[in-house]
Amino acid sequence: MKRGHSIFTIMLFISVILSGCEKLVVPEYGGNDTEKTDSDKDNDSGTEDEKGNNGSSTTPDDNDKEDDNPGTEDNNPEDNPNKGDNGKEEDIIHNGNENSPYLASDLATGYVGKYIIEKGAAITNSWVVGYIVGYVNGTKLTEKSAAFAAGDKETNILIADTPLETDHTNCVPVQLSSNTSYMAARNALNLKKHPENIGKKVKLAGIAEKYMGRAGIKNTREYKFIE
Repeated sequence: MKRGHSIFTIMLFISVILSGCEKLVVPEYGGNDTEKTDSDKDNDSGTEDEKGNNGSSTTPDDNDKEDDNPGTEDNNPEDNPNKGDNGKEEDIIHNGNENSPYLASDLATGYVGKYIIEKGAAITNSWVVGYIVGYVNGTKLTEKSAAFAAGDKETNILIADTPLETDHTNCVPVQLSSNTSYMAARNALNLKKHPENIGKKVKLAGIAEKYMGRAGIKNTREYKFIE
């Protein structure tokens, strides 16, 4: 009887042990890999092209992006050729009219000339005033080609703010076209037929655009001598 009781006790003990093993969870080991946290997952986002050598993102932030906002207006007319001397926005295309013409210096060294050269602008119906000081003996206005005297050229004249100007950088080349529409101005202004025009003040109209490598007047169609 005692022996049977011992066998029953042993079997009961084994049953209890086996029942406990069903609740035991043995972790699986795969080396040093551990489950990633949300922070780890965020650090892995993005493609390889978006990361630098240290794994951090190289996508430029807002401070590195090109600024598409033009910002505030610059009050310096020399920096912004669309503005006059008072720094206010002006309609440069219609600024040089018969009653308020451009000065020769506006084209030679001023904001109008800068606008024409840098932007490739052609300002129609432009009036400019200045003194006839010579002509260009060539196809480009340079120190050597500028002639400050009467000569045998009918195709162009030079005008400046002062009648005794001899610096070519202060002069504006004016085309005297042989086109029928512009012959009246050509015949009256050229220094070959009218050497007496040297030193005369004249107001003339045409297209303000690049001419002879400088800001000049082409297709001169109207003129008025100023006493």
